[in-house]
Amino acid sequence: MITNQKLKKSLEEIKNITSFDAILYSAKGKHLTGTVEEPEHSDIFVKEFIVSEEDVREKNDAVAFAVEIDSELEYVLVMFKMKRLFLSCGTKDAVTVSARQWSWL
Repeated sequence: MITNQKLKKSLEEIKNITSFDAILYSAKGKHLTGTVEEPEHSDIFVKEFIVSEEDVREKNDAVAFAVEIDSELEYVLVMFKMKRLFLSCGTKDAVTVSARQWSWL
């Protein structure tokens, strides 16, 4: 695993580019770091997402993405306050992030 300091810096860079807050969880649902305080009951949403084995799941103003390394779930990235997000599925250095198009209010 990457250090929390590097993960936090990466999330801040994602926020600077997208203007969306993000929180990163381990594959077991443990809160690692984020650009915003962890919302109440978000751990339940993340654990349900992990059990579902889906690549992407939405709930209210959040969307969870599976981050896999060598085909194994390594992290869950949760992004907040999204209006429209477009990401393409791809692989780079054995790290895969799967995503789809989502519309938000």
